Amino acid sequence: WIARVLSEQRGRDRTTDIRTRACRLYFVPTLGHIRVAELTHQQIDRAVLAWSETLKSANTVRTYLAALHTALK
Repeated sequence: WIARVLSEQRGRDRTTDIRTRACRLYFVPTLGHIRVAELTHQQIDRAVLAWSETLKSANTVRTYLAALHTALK
C-alpha cells in the first residue's frame, strides 16, 4: 500500500527518489506486514528506532519519518 500511495504523490524528482528509497529499504521491511488500520504509534516508534540504528544521520531518519507521515495522511 505504501509504495502505491507514495508513487501517486507529486513531488520534485529528489523528493520522489527519497520516498522510493525509504519505502524500499525501510518502510516495507519494518512495517509492510501490518495493515494500515492496525498500525499503532508503538509500531511506528519501534520502526523509527530500528531505522536510527542503521542510518547514520538523524536528519535522514526525520526525512523518512516525514515521508511516512505524508503517506499515512
